[in-house]
Amino acid sequence: MTLTNRLLAFFLLTLAGVLLAFATAVDLLARAHLRQTIDAALTGTLNALAGAVEVEERGVEWESDKPKFADARPYGGVTRWAVRADRPIANAQSIDPPEWPPLPAFGRADAEPFDYADTDGQPWRALERVISRDDLVAPPPTDSNFHSALRLTVAVSCGPARRTLRELELALATTSLAILAFAAAVGRWVCRRALSPVRRMAEAAQGITAADLRARLAVPAPPDELRDLALKFNGLLSRLEESFERQRHFTAEASHQLRTPLTVLRGNLEVALRRERDPAKYRRTLASSVAQTDRLTQIVESLLFLARADAEARPPDLEALDLRVWLARHLDETWADHPRAADLRRDFASGGPLTVLAQPTLLAQAFDNVLDNAFKYSEPGSPVEVNVAGDGSAVCVGVRDRGVGIPADALPRVFEPFFRADAARLRGVKGHGLGLAVTARVVAALGGTVAARANPLGGTVVELRLPRVVTGVGET
Repeated sequence: MTLTNRLLAFFLLTLAGVLLAFATAVDLLARAHLRQTIDAALTGTLNALAGAVEVEERGVEWESDKPKFADARPYGGVTRWAVRADRPIANAQSIDPPEWPPLPAFGRADAEPFDYADTDGQPWRALERVISRDDLVAPPPTDSNFHSALRLTVAVSCGPARRTLRELELALATTSLAILAFAAAVGRWVCRRALSPVRRMAEAAQGITAADLRARLAVPAPPDELRDLALKFNGLLSRLEESFERQRHFTAEASHQLRTPLTVLRGNLEVALRRERDPAKYRRTLASSVAQTDRLTQIVESLLFLARADAEARPPDLEALDLRVWLARHLDETWADHPRAADLRRDFASGGPLTVLAQPTLLAQAFDNVLDNAFKYSEPGSPVEVNVAGDGSAVCVGVRDRGVGIPADALPRVFEPFFRADAARLRGVKGHGLGLAVTARVVAALGGTVAARANPLGGTVVELRLPRVVTGVGET
């Protein structure tokens, strides 16, 4: 079932419930009103009959010339009455047409109106009252107009009232069905019109493929939920387009970077196989091939690391490291034999431990990539400074060089895979543009951030910020 039909069904069911409740309430009120009107007519007629009865010491007398009452016909019903005693009474009943049988005597002791059906099955409502003189010593003479008791009976036919009620019920039902039909037509039109932006969004989304993510959904003009949905979906498409573009760029660059060492390696092997050579030349060829293999291995490992999902890239088994102590030991063990070890400057803040949670191997890779870039893009003899400082929430490791620097427009892209500034390419510095991308991924996996900015003294500053943790006494 479509959303339009579901909304329309819910609306119609709700409306039907309201109409049913309204019709039921009107029907009940109408029934109560009809009953009250008939009962009022019965009571009025009975009171008029009682006014023509005289209660004296000799008994109860019916004065047939005294009843004064209008012929009550509630809702067109017929009113019949009768006065009965232990013997016939003159002029003591209503004048009935030939088709009406005489009013029966019920002999009910209660004084409440009641319903009955005549011999033809027609509905009536009746009311009786007994007026008596119970303290008589002897029954009144039969030749007098006095009686020991009189029974007054009044009845009103309910057929016309019930026909009126049925007509009302039919009118309510017809009106309710007409309202439902009109509401169904209008509701469907309103629902389809209200949901037409969703339908257009679905049609537009169906035409969007990975080959072309430039299409966008039409944004409805009214500031409502559908407009928010379109804006959010368009934002998602923009992010997907950007991601796909980066992926395509990544794939193209990866192909290029992998093709170069493979071409060199194949060329070396083909040259070595063309003719017999002395062992020294074979060793040079094998050494060159090993170097290209090492470069290829480094590129492949970097690509595999960058290709992992974020959850998979998060390093396991994090250790609490005092970054000041760890970095000092790492520089002594790894960079002491570097040709430019004499250019390395250290500026480690004093104080308590600067503890972070990290995986030592990956943290070393992230830091070494930054330091290696600083040496590659600065002249020998120029200082490369490494400083460590901490604040209440983070520990910052900064690497400053006095090299060629990075143009301001290129700074936001230096952590993208395979990106290399034009200055680096023109200087002929070897590299494949993956080092800082790996650094950014490692630092992000450790919950930190990395940023690059221009050094006011010339060159570049790269800062790695990692969350600081408190592990024991001495931490602040």
